[in-house]
Amino acid sequence: MNVVSVSLGNGVDLPVVGLGTYKLRQDETVRACVSTALECGYRMFDTASVYRNESILGTVLKDLLPKFGLERNDIFITTKLDPKDHGYEKCSKVGNVYHCRRLN
Repeated sequence: MNVVSVSLGNGVDLPVVGLGTYKLRQDETVRACVSTALECGYRMFDTASVYRNESILGTVLKDLLPKFGLERNDIFITTKLDPKDHGYEKCSKVGNVYHCRRLN
């Protein structure tokens, strides 16, 4: 699959289409969807803390990436903060630690 992407200012190519994981909460459902997406060439995955699947997605990607000859730096993961964590102070504290731990 030829992945359409845009070049960022730092030279990284960001895919313009990714797999949204809203409402995917069961381990096997996430695994099946992510596996199919990787097989089809998807390299971007979107989640959010309110989806309650960040940890599952992180675990599934760790397991599946090697099976497709990929490493963590071959994909993009986007996430969003819970509304209760909005604001500069909360975002700085929560965003840099909590979400990264669940996804990596």
